[in-house]
Amino acid sequence: MKKTLLYTAILLFAYSNGHTHPLQKGKVKKITVIDHVIEKNYVPLTEIVSIDNTPTTDKDKKVETFLSRFDFKYHSNGQINSIKSYSIQQGEPVYPFTLFPVVTASNQLQAVKLGTDGRSCDLTIENNLLQQVKYTDYRFQDSNQCDYTYNEKGLPMQAILSSTIKGTHPITIAFDYDKVSNVKTMLYNNEQTQYTYDNKVYALSCLPFSFTVSNFFSNEALMYTTYKQKNNVTKYENNDYTVTITYTYNQNNYPLTAKLTTVSKRGDATPRVNYEYEFHYKDIEIINEKG
Repeated sequence: MKKTLLYTAILLFAYSNGHTHPLQKGKVKKITVIDHVIEKNYVPLTEIVSIDNTPTTDKDKKVETFLSRFDFKYHSNGQINSIKSYSIQQGEPVYPFTLFPVVTASNQLQAVKLGTDGRSCDLTIENNLLQQVKYTDYRFQDSNQCDYTYNEKGLPMQAILSSTIKGTHPITIAFDYDKVSNVKTMLYNNEQTQYTYDNKVYALSCLPFSFTVSNFFSNEALMYTTYKQKNNVTKYENNDYTVTITYTYNQNNYPLTAKLTTVSKRGDATPRVNYEYEFHYKDIEIINEKG
């Protein structure tokens, strides 16, 4: 099973574990941030299409492991500077991609710049609420966008996905929330997805905007909005399958590892581990120089 990506090209992965708050001049504050994330994707050999049609020589091998890594860099004030994602093949990084979130002095997302020519990601923000994300690929004269509406609490209630690709039609995604404002249900193309959470701290909740490393951890349609997820998803369920996520945590109740196990509702019901994640942190010191 592959991840469900709504607009993969602009939904890259990053997060930080510490708010940056105003400090008195010269004061030092230590914050914990994510240094890198490692993703292991386990794909059955029966689902892999070989370009050269060369069969595997390992008769006992049932799955192929694909590795990805996500590296995070920060400004001296602790705010996120860049997020670089890449695959790892034979121990070497391949297919690198970098994005640069632009955050204001008040720690609000203002723009997202892509580290590549020919493509752009444009945000429309009004009254500190994201109104639209538009991704444009100038090479193919193609664009996709997502438009948002909010309730009285400032929570996204609808996301409308549309594309300039001929023959496509807008898709409306609706959200419902639990008592602590985590997304409880999502309605996408008349299919409902339900989310169950733990009582630990969601590692990305300290960012000033919504971000995720997987659509199973948090809904990708809410990327870059001010949606503040509080806890970690432990179950992701729709009409096709159920995904159970098992975590280990550090002493501060942040996830260290996550294992995603899937059970199909329409085929083989044998539980299958699809993904495993490792979260690596570091402490950095920020100094207020302006006062």
